[in-house]
Amino acid sequence: MSRPMDLLPGAARDGPEDGDRLRAARVEAALRDRVRRLRRADTVDLRPASAYEAVTRQMVETLTDELREIKLRLNNLVFMLAGAIVLDIVTRLVGV
Repeated sequence: MSRPMDLLPGAARDGPEDGDRLRAARVEAALRDRVRRLRRADTVDLRPASAYEAVTRQMVETLTDELREIKLRLNNLVFMLAGAIVLDIVTRLVGV
């Protein structure tokens, strides 16, 4: 009498190692899918999602520009002050 397992092709070969291979293949496929999704998710969407976000972003950009201008003016003031001190020292040494 033949057993039902003998009628299936490859049934005698199916052992614990085949189940492990199948499980490993599923895990590998899942990992490949996850890596593929992560590579696509590298970019960040910088578009504003709402009007509030757009207005806030514009205000921050304006503030950044103003701070840059203030920094430039402050640097110019420091260099002018340093130049005036050097000029004062030179004029005192020369005796003018």
